[in-house]
Amino acid sequence: MVTAAGEPKEAPPGKIYLDTYLDGVSALPAEICRVFSTVKDISSREQELLETSEKLTARCLEIPPQTSRNATDEQKKVLAGLRSELEVVHKNLSMLADEKVELTSTAYELLGGHISLLDEELVKFESELTFNLAEQELEHLHQQQADALANRDNRTPTAAAAVTYTAREEFQIKQGDQVAAKTSRTGAPDEWILARVMNVSDDSSTITILDEHADAGGSSSIHHLSPRQVIRLPKPKEKKNAKLFQEGSFVLAMFPETTMLYRAVVVQTPRWQGKNGSWGPYSLAFDDDEDPNNPGYSINRQVAFQHVVPLPRDFKLP
Repeated sequence: MVTAAGEPKEAPPGKIYLDTYLDGVSALPAEICRVFSTVKDISSREQELLETSEKLTARCLEIPPQTSRNATDEQKKVLAGLRSELEVVHKNLSMLADEKVELTSTAYELLGGHISLLDEELVKFESELTFNLAEQELEHLHQQQADALANRDNRTPTAAAAVTYTAREEFQIKQGDQVAAKTSRTGAPDEWILARVMNVSDDSSTITILDEHADAGGSSSIHHLSPRQVIRLPKPKEKKNAKLFQEGSFVLAMFPETTMLYRAVVVQTPRWQGKNGSWGPYSLAFDDDEDPNNPGYSINRQVAFQHVVPLPRDFKLP
């Protein structure tokens, strides 16, 4: 496999994980076959010993008991010998049974170990597969952008391009930034999620974001949005250029223990924490978040500084 530049491309880590597992599991059938072959041999030996035991028992029953008056000394001696042979046979049978149990446990551990290893490798492979799907989607997007640029009349820049470029400069959105992203359809109530920027097109008209908390491999994890649908999250350690929202103003904020952003009103602005060198949390009251102990009043919730952004002017409530 080679890249567009003609350079060799390394195999994805997921394939390496799978090949490593297959190398280890390839010898498993032979190991299991050896175990079961040994168990089969032991069973054959057991069968022979059982037949011997039956014959010895039958001979013992033909001889009068040692306590019988009719038993001669010779018969008592023969009977004692037969009983000794039976004890040896039974002892050997017990040893063979223990050996079969031990071999069966070995086979179980072999299979269990490989199953556990397979579970671990599948988790790694699934993670790499999700990443590779996102990478392929980006490559496809890059190709579409290249085709569009090749066919575009460069002599007449569109107004839309100028607007998006200005938006790009204003918010300074770049690859790797954590952002608030609007994923709802046009005309539908606003839905904003926590996401990360994977790519910004050359003309700044499209921003590709990844919902880091979507189901692995889900098609809904990647979105191609316009700059108007993306807001860069503030940095909690930037004191000089920090934009604070005053008490009573509406904001867009991430609800605690979720990755969704909703409208809220500022109850208390954050304070600079010199000891930590960062901004403290906002105190916010979210829409429809009523305190069950105080009907008619909202719960004041603490929200991290970096999870509060301006409320869009065209924000549409449910």
